[in-house]
Amino acid sequence: MQNCDRKGRTLDADLKVKLERYLIQMKKTKEGENKHGGIVVLVKEGIISTRIRCDLPNVCVVDIKGEEDFRLLGVYAPNSKSWSWDDLSLFLSNKCIIYGDFNVEIMQDGQIAESLLKWADNHYLAPIIPSSTTSLRSNRVIDYALVRGLNIDGSFHQKSPGHSGDQARILSKLQPL
Repeated sequence: MQNCDRKGRTLDADLKVKLERYLIQMKKTKEGENKHGGIVVLVKEGIISTRIRCDLPNVCVVDIKGEEDFRLLGVYAPNSKSWSWDDLSLFLSNKCIIYGDFNVEIMQDGQIAESLLKWADNHYLAPIIPSSTTSLRSNRVIDYALVRGLNIDGSFHQKSPGHSGDQARILSKLQPL
């Protein structure tokens, strides 16, 4: 079957394969961890990137090549996650950024926050926290970044109109300092 739209126009030759691969990956999400799918990392066209194999549910690892090479991790960490923060350690590099929905409010969640912060500190990861809440259900900041080995301006921009999830979309632009 050709990769055509409803009017018979040929679409991106690789699009069908990419979508099928994505759907297969979504079927592999762990029961109870995220019933609506997983994590996605979008990389702008023209940026050289390589996906790194990671079998942890709701974790995506990508190496980015550019002026400064670094590793990017996208993480969704529900309270019911089957992995620990230590399981992410294998995927860290000297220069890396972890973006995610950590489901941990660093200033309010006591022992749970301490566990994440201790792990981050042990791996020289510095948090970059948005200035306003990220959860649409509560007054909590649970989406942020952890950074190691990069000097960046991690300003965040919230986008929520037209979004059906329970959290604001967080976009950030990485700018060398």
